[in-house]
Amino acid sequence: MNHSQLAHQLNEKFAFIELEERLGLIAGHAPDAVFTTSLGMEDQVLTWAIAKTGLPISIATLQTGRLFPETLSLLHSRERNMVWK
Repeated sequence: MNHSQLAHQLNEKFAFIELEERLGLIAGHAPDAVFTTSLGMEDQVLTWAIAKTGLPISIATLQTGRLFPETLSLLHSRERNMVWK
């Protein structure tokens, strides 16, 4: 199956399943999956869901050296307070 076919197949399945199941499909098809977060609100929801499920999906944030102190504080707070399975 090529990438286009896989994308079409997953897109059809995603329409009918919950977030945690979607993440499970992603982890099953891409065991080296990495979620890159910009730390926006929607990304925090996805980060929480990944942590909650304990799926082998890595999470990365690009440290540009220009992040605001509040952003860095959010990163540290998330790491301290989120329960990772």
